[in-house]
Amino acid sequence: MWLPKYPARLCDTAVNPVSAFMLQSWHELLTNDAPDSFQARTLDLALLLDDMAHVASVAAEDDRWRSYLGALSTELSRQAADEQRLLTGDHRLAVAVNSVISKCRDSTAKAADLHRHILVARGVYGDPAARLLKDGRNILVKFKREKRDLQHRLSTLCTHILYRGLGDESLSKIDDRLLLESPVDVFEVLAEPIARRKDVYRCIVAVEGPQGDIEAAVKAKGYARAGRPDFRPDAISRSWESKHKNCYNALVQCEAISARHAAELASERLLAVLNVHNLYLNSASLRVCPTVLIYVASQVTAVEITPSKHYGLVPRGRARELMRNRVENLGDRLNGRLANALRSHALALSATDPTSAITNLWTALETLAGSLGGGAIGDRVAATLAPHIAWRRVDRIVTYLAISCHQAVHFVQSHLNLSILSSSNAGRVGADDVLRAVTGHVNNPAAKELMNACSDSPLLLNRLSETWTVFHDPSQLRNRLIQSRDRVQWQLLRLYRARNLLVHKGQHSHLIWRLLQHAQYYVSLSLGKVMHDLSGNPGWDIDTSLHSQKEQFDYVCANLDQKNCSNLTHADFLAERSVMPTRKVWS
Repeated sequence: MWLPKYPARLCDTAVNPVSAFMLQSWHELLTNDAPDSFQARTLDLALLLDDMAHVASVAAEDDRWRSYLGALSTELSRQAADEQRLLTGDHRLAVAVNSVISKCRDSTAKAADLHRHILVARGVYGDPAARLLKDGRNILVKFKREKRDLQHRLSTLCTHILYRGLGDESLSKIDDRLLLESPVDVFEVLAEPIARRKDVYRCIVAVEGPQGDIEAAVKAKGYARAGRPDFRPDAISRSWESKHKNCYNALVQCEAISARHAAELASERLLAVLNVHNLYLNSASLRVCPTVLIYVASQVTAVEITPSKHYGLVPRGRARELMRNRVENLGDRLNGRLANALRSHALALSATDPTSAITNLWTALETLAGSLGGGAIGDRVAATLAPHIAWRRVDRIVTYLAISCHQAVHFVQSHLNLSILSSSNAGRVGADDVLRAVTGHVNNPAAKELMNACSDSPLLLNRLSETWTVFHDPSQLRNRLIQSRDRVQWQLLRLYRARNLLVHKGQHSHLIWRLLQHAQYYVSLSLGKVMHDLSGNPGWDIDTSLHSQKEQFDYVCANLDQKNCSNLTHADFLAERSVMPTRKVWS
């Protein structure tokens, strides 16, 4: 969670608390540190309509894709519920969206007709940037104390920031000085990049391999070699040129909406012809380097476009210990499907382009899921893996809040009453204490202690309060877990469609870069849990582990009602992370 450079700036009475909330929220939405529940989603209402339009257009030619529109209509219904305030203010848009939902659920409707209905709804929605910016300004003008609408609008704006490849640039605008500005001014600074139109970018792409072969390929595409006059005399250009002095530097001009998109487009265009040459060379000797030098107007930047830049997981602190434990306990079982899934994951981590990464990540998921369940491959994988991923939602949120509370307390040098927070100490805030706080009664001692200690962090206070609103009510938490499972299933199916577009249609999904983060998380989490289960249960195989995980999710959901919730313990939500596993959550 973002904190200013000096504690005094956060505690300063001149700081506008709403501005501080917006800065912290914007940073959280655009970074990979938070659980995915707190990050900007891959799609909002407009982008989901775009996705549906594409699926319907493919379904018009391939009837097998028609089945996807049913699940997408359910997802659209959820999105419409989230945007109820927006739809209430635009009756025509509400009618158009409801028409799409209704038509997609009509099994007799033709895909071509559905495509037209979706395009009409998308046309009524209009320019996402203009609509979302206008609504965000309206929220701030009428803003009182309720932050829910503001948080949602910031989230949808960040969805489009990331979709347009403007995340790094937007994050760079967060500055301590903005804490003293009005919320309206902060909003304009943070959201400014989203309103930009396409521009012409001059991209210099470094290519490794025999110079003559590269020259032939680049000229065949109609591009030129970058010479001395093409480089500007700034520090970024000099550093990039020095690093790639032994490469062939091709100059590619692209029209794009951001430097990142321009770098991706330039690299893809060069790769298309280089790979043809590699085919006839029977060698992969021609390779595009991962960092592209970009010029637009007076700006210069070096953009890294490897898939690894989109992965959100960091190395585990106990990586060596975990590796030794798994290898020793798994023994001969570290083979077959498990070894193949691990190999596919490793290939994805080392991939230099998103198509190879997404293909290998899906292969890992499909290999891991095996033949459990029935139906089509995508449905089977989604149904098998989604329950465990969704079950981890509570653990991820509680652990993130625990880490954030510790950071906030350490930042302002406040103190916690450890007689109330019994699983915490001077070096950490315990996840068990946070779970007690957010599932306890209103104003319970643990919640009051954490909120008092973190009172200088507006976003953290809001997160603790909003989490308590859901988690203290077992039935609400059950609904959220089921919704989370559904969203994971939809995202897994989206990954499957992206893979199928590549393999069967030769098309590049416009969401492929955004899907990489979720794909890696799903693979890493699923593989890690399977190896944990097999390591502790010598008689188990992969299918037994996956079945056990689904049963755990079903058990928790079945007991999340007022009659049976007293059966649930800390271990049911935090697993081995809990230091008080037998403690009842709602006793």
